[in-house]
Amino acid sequence: MKKISILLASLALAVGFTACDETKDDNPVLLTHEGQPVRNFLNTPTMQNMYIMLSEEAASDNLHLTCSQPTDYGFATRVCYYVQVALDRNFTLFSEVTNPFTECAQINPTNDGVAAAICDIIQTEKRAAIGDPNYELTKDDVLAYYNNTYKPIYVRLRSQVTGIPDVPVEGTDYLSNVVEYKNVAVSYMALSIPDKNAEFYLRGTMNNWGNGEGDFNGWEFYTTKVKGTYITNVVTMPKGTEFKIADATWGAINLGGPASVGVDEKDAITIGTPDGNNMTLGQDFEGVVLLTSGSSWKMRLVSTGEIKNIQNINGMLGPQLKEELAPWL
Repeated sequence: MKKISILLASLALAVGFTACDETKDDNPVLLTHEGQPVRNFLNTPTMQNMYIMLSEEAASDNLHLTCSQPTDYGFATRVCYYVQVALDRNFTLFSEVTNPFTECAQINPTNDGVAAAICDIIQTEKRAAIGDPNYELTKDDVLAYYNNTYKPIYVRLRSQVTGIPDVPVEGTDYLSNVVEYKNVAVSYMALSIPDKNAEFYLRGTMNNWGNGEGDFNGWEFYTTKVKGTYITNVVTMPKGTEFKIADATWGAINLGGPASVGVDEKDAITIGTPDGNNMTLGQDFEGVVLLTSGSSWKMRLVSTGEIKNIQNINGMLGPQLKEELAPWL
C-alpha cells in the first residue's frame, strides 16, 4: 500500500511539473516586428456612399469607423488606433488625425480633424506646386481645390500598442487596409498654423511677472498643429517659483491654478479665472509647458526627459519648434 502511495505521489509531482511548464509556455508574449506591415482589420464604413460636407458649423460631428485588433500581437492588449487620410488610394501623401482611439467599435474622428488632415495634404501639394515650403493655406485655396464638387478620400488606420502610462511600444505598428469615402468636400480652412506666438505667456517671479521690456522673451506659448493646444520652448524655473499664465495686459487670459504644482504628472491640471492662485513649483523644473483650451484650460509641466513621450509630439509640432526641441525628441 505504501509503495502504491509513493508511486501515485511521484506521478502527481511529474504532472505538476508538466502543468507548470505548460502554464509558463502559455504566458502571453507581445510579438514585435520591423516596419509597418499591412493587415486587413478596418471595416467598410457605413457612411461610405453618403455626400459629406465637412463644414465649420459641423466641426464637432464625426465619421464613424470600426475595426478589429490585429491578431499578430499574439494576444488582446491595449492598442491605440490613429486615423490616416489621403486623397488617393495609394497614399502618395497622407496626414494623420491627431487624437488616437482605443475602442475598436468607436473610432470617431471629428469632421474638424478629418478636414484638417485634408487641408494639410492640400497645403503640401500647394507648397510643392509654387516652390514655397512656408506657404500657408487659405480658405480660397480649399474652395478652389473642390470647385463646388465632392471628391473621394481614402482612410486607413495605424495601430500601435501602448503601455502604461500611454508610452508607445516600439515595433508594434501595423497599417490597415484602405477604405473609401466616395463623396467628401471641405468648406473652410481647417488647419491650425503652428509656430505662431499665441500672445500669452508664463508670467511669474522668474521673469519679474513680465512687467518690464523684454521680460516676455523666452516665456511665450506657441501654436501647434492641434487646435487649442499650445506649447512653450524649454524653460527653466527653480523650486518655489510662483507663476500664472496670462496675456500681456492681464486681460482676457489670466489663468491661475492650485497653490502647488508638480512636474511630469500624467493628467493635466485644470487652471483658469483671475481668482485662481499663483501657482508654485514644488521642485526645480527644466522642460516645456503644455496648455490646452476647451471646456476648460488645462496645463502640464513636462521635463526635458519626458518630452519625447508626449502623445503625438512629432505630429503636433511645427518645423520651427521641432528643430528647437530636437535634442529631446
